[in-house]
Formats: sequence, C-alpha cells, structure tokens
Amino acid sequence: MLRNIIKKKRVLFIPLITVLIFLLVSCNDEPTYMGSSLLLDTISIISVSTEDTTLIESSNSFLYRLEIFNAGVMFLGKYNDLEAISMIRFSGIPDTLGSITEADIDSVTLTLPLMRYAYGDDTLLSHSLSFKVYKVMKYWTNKTNWDTIFPSGSTTDYFDTKVLGTFDGEISQEDEMKPMTLQIDKQLIAEWFKLSADSATAGTIWGIALVPDINSSVIRTLSAQAIDELRIHPYLRITYRKKQDTLDTLILQSAIDASVTNSNPPDENTLTVQGGISSRFKLSFDISIIPDEAAIHVAELDLHINKSASQYGNYNLDSTIAASLYLDSSYTSSFGNYYGGNDSNNRELYKFPKITSAVQYWVTHGKKGVLVFSPEGFSNEYREFDKMVFYGMQTPDLTKRPAMRIIYSTRPKFGIKK
Repeated sequence: MLRNIIKKKRVLFIPLITVLIFLLVSCNDEPTYMGSSLLLDTISIISVSTEDTTLIESSNSFLYRLEIFNAGVMFLGKYNDLEAISMIRFSGIPDTLGSITEADIDSVTLTLPLMRYAYGDDTLLSHSLSFKVYKVMKYWTNKTNWDTIFPSGSTTDYFDTKVLGTFDGEISQEDEMKPMTLQIDKQLIAEWFKLSADSATAGTIWGIALVPDINSSVIRTLSAQAIDELRIHPYLRITYRKKQDTLDTLILQSAIDASVTNSNPPDENTLTVQGGISSRFKLSFDISIIPDEAAIHVAELDLHINKSASQYGNYNLDSTIAASLYLDSSYTSSFGNYYGGNDSNNRELYKFPKITSAVQYWVTHGKKGVLVFSPEGFSNEYREFDKMVFYGMQTPDLTKRPAMRIIYSTRPKFGIKK
C-alpha cells in the first residue's frame, strides 16, 4: 500500500514540475505584439487634435465626372449652372419593315415615365421643363460622360441638328407621377426601319437625345433601365400601315440609357459634395507629429454643414456622407471606406467616428494621406442632385472648421541595452 502511495505522489509531482518549468521559461520571453499593448506601465497614451497642432494640411473641392448608365434614373433639364442631357437607345426594331416610308407611318409617340424627385428651388411646382429631341449620330457606351459628348466645350457632333420633337411645360408634382408624352418626327422611324433591314447598317442606330433648352428651369428625373430592378422604361409607340387598309402598332422599349451632366466646378475653398455630377472634396492630412510604429486607438473627424449654401430637391437633405481612402490620384479604386452622419444632438455636425484604420495606414506610409468625400450610396450619387456644402478650413468661425482627434500609444521597445 505504501508503495502505491509513493507511485501516486510521483505521478502528481512530475506534471507539477513540468508546469513550473514552462512558466519560468515563458516569463523570460518578450511579450508578443498583441500582449505588448497590455503593458500599461511601459507605454504612453497620447491625444492630439487640430486644436493643438496642424493635422489637416489642405482641402480642395473638384468635379468628378460620373458615367450614369442604366442607373434606373435619367436626369433631364436645367437649373442655374446645372444641365442634364439624356440619351436612349431602343431595342426590337424589326428587320422586315425596310419598305415602310414616312407616308406609311401614322404616328410616333414617345412616352417618358416621370419620377417624383426633382431639383430646383422651393417653387418646383411653378418651374418649367423644356427640351428638344435629336437623333444621336455616334456610338456611345457605359463610359460616356459630358466630356465625351462635349470634348471642346459647348459644341458636339454627337447630335443631329434637326429637331425631332419638343416639350415645354410645367409638371404637377403628384404622389403618382403621370408620364410625359410627345410626338416624334416620323421620318426618323422610317430611317430606322431601312437601316435595320440591312445587316451592314443595322448596328448604326444610336437612338435619341433629350436636350434641355434655355426655357428649362428645373431638373426632372425619368424612370429608366436598371440592373436587377423592375422599372417602367421609356418607349416609342409607332402606328403604321403595312397594307393600305391595315393599321399596325409597334412598341419599341428602351434598351440602354445614359445621362450626361455638367455644372461649374465647385468653389475650391468650400467642401462640397453633390450627386449626379459629382462634386467631391478631399482633405489632405499630415500626421508627422505621431511617432513611427505608434498604435492608433481612436481617430475621429468632425465636419459642420453650411445649410444656407447647401441645396436639395424635394427629398430631405442626406444625413450621411462617405469618405474613401485612395492610393492614387485617379480615385478609381478605394482602399477603405468610412461613413459620417448627423450627430443626434447637433444636426449641423457630421461625425466620422472611425477613421482609425486610415490614420494607422498613414503612420507606416509616409505620415501623409488623403480622404476623398462623396455622396453616400448609389442612390445619393447616381439618382439625386442634392448638394451639401461644409464649412472649410478658412471659415472665420474656428468652431465650424474641420476638426480631428487622434488617440495613440507608443509601443514598448524590447532588447535595448543600457
């Protein structure tokens, strides 16, 4: 029995010795990267802000051309310096109607389904939409924007000079918007029938353009083609006589559409974001005050909106905006995205509470960086024209200038011999 007790004690003693040896060896190791943040007695927690030093180096607003293609919405009209042109290409043109002439066509009606959103001042109901319809003369794609159509400024060879149809009138704002209809020149359709009948020319039908004129004083939105969405499209209703006494009807649905938009560039001294064009602004940061290999725990940015300079349509002003971290000046592929929103206690304050990863990236990549600000989300950028202007860095009221706060810690250094 005594022998059994001794064996049991040996069995218990051996694991105990093993654990003690492991702990002693572990205590002599340097802490891991993650564990080092727990050594509060060997690190410093530091807070810096724009109240103490210069963290925001400069700012700049600029115009970024969007390609608004099959976005579910087309823009049409003029308001102040803002202009929107839409282009539509139709599908389903038969290749069996090449013999139909203008005399055989009874009528051509273009139907444009309206949406509720409109952009102008507070008297939208009294504003006129006025535009003309032209034949598109050149091929256009999903990469077409205003600079494509008007490469030299105000003139273009994309549109024919012959007016095919006109609209000029006020549009009542309703809960359910009624579509616009207008008559289109019958010669255009006779030409399309002839082109479609020949395989060599069938691919040269580029559609029509809706171009606002000087009598237009509002920007309206039209329901259009969208990926993965069921929407009413613009369409042409054509009645014609293939035989002398037989009246046939042909419906041509829009297949693809695009809007090209233009306005004066935003004031560079303001911080402006606007959908539809799109206006954006960038803030350039200099965090040289932060030491190498610092760990960023908190990085926040505050912006104050200038409501008197901002403008929006008949929807409420956006409550959020987006900021993106880009690695090149083309602004085509973001490295990180951040979101700012209204502060519940101050509706003029937009807070970006979590730009920590951007600042951490700058710490290890030259201590300088840029964030580009734009409308938040697809609808705000591609389906609305709302303009948000924020107070800039030269604003006399210091409390409304962009403000930044950073909390960081210095990492402990190991293996340094005194």
